Amino acid sequence: MLTDPQSGSVAADSQTADRLRLTALVTGLIYLGWRLVFTFSGANPVMFFLLVAAEAFGMLRLWMEVSLIGDPRPVERQPKICEAPNADVVVIVTDEPASEVRAAVLSAQLTRGSGKLIIADRDNRPEVAELALRLKVERVIGSLDGDLGELIDIALSRCPSLYTLLMPADLVVLPDVLEATSGAFDDPDVGVVLCRIENTNAANAVDFGGYGEHQLRDSLMLGKAHDRGVLPWWSDMAVVRKAAIEAIGGMTHAGSAVTMSTGLRLQADGWRVADVPVVVARRLAPWSDDHHLHRWARDLYEHLAVLVDSDAPRKNEHSTRLSRSGYRAAGIHVGRSIQRIVLVGILFTTMFTSSLPLVANPIVLIVLWGAWMGSSVALRYDATRSVGFTAWIINDLLLLTTNVAVAWRALSGRPLQSRLTEPAPGRQARRIFLMVLQVGLSGALLAFSTGTLRAPHGDFATLVMFGMSVWLIVMVLQANMVPGLRQVRQNFRTFEALEVLASKSRMSVIGVSPFGIGVVSEASLEVGTRIRLAFGLPQADGELARIEVSTRVKRSSPEGTHHVAYLAFALLTDDQMDRVIEYCSVVSAMRALRDNPGVAAEGLTIADVGHD
Repeated sequence: MLTDPQSGSVAADSQTADRLRLTALVTGLIYLGWRLVFTFSGANPVMFFLLVAAEAFGMLRLWMEVSLIGDPRPVERQPKICEAPNADVVVIVTDEPASEVRAAVLSAQLTRGSGKLIIADRDNRPEVAELALRLKVERVIGSLDGDLGELIDIALSRCPSLYTLLMPADLVVLPDVLEATSGAFDDPDVGVVLCRIENTNAANAVDFGGYGEHQLRDSLMLGKAHDRGVLPWWSDMAVVRKAAIEAIGGMTHAGSAVTMSTGLRLQADGWRVADVPVVVARRLAPWSDDHHLHRWARDLYEHLAVLVDSDAPRKNEHSTRLSRSGYRAAGIHVGRSIQRIVLVGILFTTMFTSSLPLVANPIVLIVLWGAWMGSSVALRYDATRSVGFTAWIINDLLLLTTNVAVAWRALSGRPLQSRLTEPAPGRQARRIFLMVLQVGLSGALLAFSTGTLRAPHGDFATLVMFGMSVWLIVMVLQANMVPGLRQVRQNFRTFEALEVLASKSRMSVIGVSPFGIGVVSEASLEVGTRIRLAFGLPQADGELARIEVSTRVKRSSPEGTHHVAYLAFALLTDDQMDRVIEYCSVVSAMRALRDNPGVAAEGLTIADVGHD
């Protein structure tokens, strides 16, 4: 039986979460009441209003997240497995590198039970056309400024099966994706089944923040919204019932928020959006700061754009306030960024002026504010400890200006213009903001520590400012640090370049593969030998020896839990990759693997690649 691999990593003690939630809400209300009643005297009205508004928003955000998420436990559900799914696959290509498109198409070809495979190429790129010709896959084309929903409708019209998997070209699907999702369509009211995606890389060291966002949203919010019957279509990948899409006139003219707008129209027409609580696809966590910002910006824009969609249905039992609140949850990210910027501005202003009395009574402040913050932090930690609490905070700093920039464009009806070949929205502004923040805090620390400047509210306020400045500097430094393990784009033209890269570190991630990540390490040849022996493949030299295990997929069965090691290929040049595929395609063991991708290499896990 399939189980969610994330389910064991999230806190399961609902009683502890209930106590923390109640404590945070009560202490927050007490603190805000004290702030309003006893600390206004002598304060600058504007500064006081900004402080109270920022702290009140923190309270509101806590309430909204708690109401949406509920207990920090995954919903315990089991997917209904369909042994003979009647489904086709459409790979939607926008501006992904050709190597990623190829990996997505290869993984789609290996899905069990799939029928027709189509590439929907929005930009009509020549490299995608060449790839489709080489892999013998049908391709439909659109235009850069065209309607993506219309392009998807064209692709759906050429799919003969009852259901169709819509997948973006920057991820790879697992072989059982259709088996795990198609069973949900036994409910005749289900029009869309969302697919859970795991953002992954070696040791999750490239982008912990984005990976954490996946953990919270997919493991908690999707399941909770599914149980309430108000699940929005906000996943990157989904399996759709063709009859449902046809019933609402297709996905054409859905605007910028293609999936969300279509989801609202489906719900208004009486169709349901369902969720299957198991990871059925993988994508590499962003290999660079810019890629992370692009991915986040697109997702947030999709959330916010539907709020200003005048055609979005609102008066229907399936599109009620609860459903709309799921979309408005994206506003939490924007508001959180504005709140952070306001609080930082207040911090600097209070350091050098008497415009805001932070301390009416130091002891009362410590008790009330400390109780609120302490319980809120404990609640957040309990809900995100599988992700990493510090990483969550750092992710807030990384996304400060991106959230504001995306919100401005979405709410004003402007296009996002977020393409991988261009700077990400808010990237330059964030770098300037963090640099100014770091320099300013460092200067303030120097002034306070040398006695050159003292806070106008006395020694206690000076100590508070000193501590907050140190904490912020540490967070900013960590946000700007280069991760120890960097994801590298697939732009190496020779294997010698890869070997040079591998010689500089024990492990080097070099690219996405049909089932995960291609890895070159000091033990690559030894690991390659083990894999070939495990699958009965003949020994080979040179490029033909670069077959690696890239990831493991945890699956449970009545006989117990075991790890299944899938074969993958390091993505080298197109010619090198083609030669590897041609070589492997004539090996009987590889043909057997294509027919039955669940064959396991006993005792072999990712540790064999990374730590030998």
